[in-house]
Amino acid sequence: MTQLVIGRGEWGPGVLSSSQAKDTIDYLVGLQLDNGMFPWYPGGHSDPWNHCEVVIALSLYGEIEACEKGLAWLLNSQNKDGSFCHYYLTNGVEEPRRDLNTTAYVAVAFMSAFAGGLDEATAKEMWPSVAKAIDYVVGLQFENGAFPWAVDPDGYVHQGSMLTGSSSILSSLEAANIVAEEFGEVRQSWLEAETALRHAISARPEIFLDKSEWAMDLYYPSLVGALDPRQARRRLMHCIEDRLVVGWGVKCKSTSKWVTAAETSELAIALAANYLCDDARRVLALTERFRDLDGSYFTGFAYEANKSFPGDERSSYTAAAVLIADSLITLGLGGGLTGMLWAALA
Repeated sequence: MTQLVIGRGEWGPGVLSSSQAKDTIDYLVGLQLDNGMFPWYPGGHSDPWNHCEVVIALSLYGEIEACEKGLAWLLNSQNKDGSFCHYYLTNGVEEPRRDLNTTAYVAVAFMSAFAGGLDEATAKEMWPSVAKAIDYVVGLQFENGAFPWAVDPDGYVHQGSMLTGSSSILSSLEAANIVAEEFGEVRQSWLEAETALRHAISARPEIFLDKSEWAMDLYYPSLVGALDPRQARRRLMHCIEDRLVVGWGVKCKSTSKWVTAAETSELAIALAANYLCDDARRVLALTERFRDLDGSYFTGFAYEANKSFPGDERSSYTAAAVLIADSLITLGLGGGLTGMLWAALA
């Protein structure tokens, strides 16, 4: 790949200094509510995927007490069938629709906390609930290997499959299978689901809904290690050429005039996952303009107007994404998100 020329300066193994990382970690820990929930921002709602993203980030930096508390809140919020609702408020459910991607992602958060130092007795106590979430998701897999993106509270299954969501589910299945093996279990249905989904992502792109206007569809299969190296790099180069705004970051949508720090961080992880660490550092360095004085990160910027967007929102999942990217790039790991996390923590 041609080396990117997207910024100036030289960076060390990662982008954040130790003091910057600590400020961001402290910001996230301080954002956690007494019940364990990580809201998007003070007074905001939470969703399981973004909540798990914070748990993963804090696992990488040894904040296991906050991770345990966060997992406990999430598992206490679980529906009887193993699923999770899409959005939660501090006092209950905001959006009851079940998103399979958010339900499955608990496995990645749990694996990260477990590998990062979660007490074994506590982990074994939590494991049946995590397994129930994965069983729920696997039970809804289509014959073509993909997954529906959502299930309504009345049980209606949405037939469309999202490439990004299914790619994230692949990471979750990998994580679930890693932990099952650590606990001496063989979950054959999970292993088969992972194999079928990997094939669907790499070889059958036509089965997914066309969401190509979103940057995530361009880099997520590469981020999770679902593509062969040639496929992965080709898609990453296309994402860089089409969605990277020089000096700003990644446009989350082709028709938008705004960039986000989370998507920029995830593209950096995808580059690192494919052993393009120099490019990953340069991309991640663009998130510096999103950083606020307290270590939080603005969600996005309308780059033509040079204004934060939406409003002055500083989202917890954005700060978490920067921390995850910086940690994995610093370690020089590659090979897909779940494998990178496991190698970093185990």
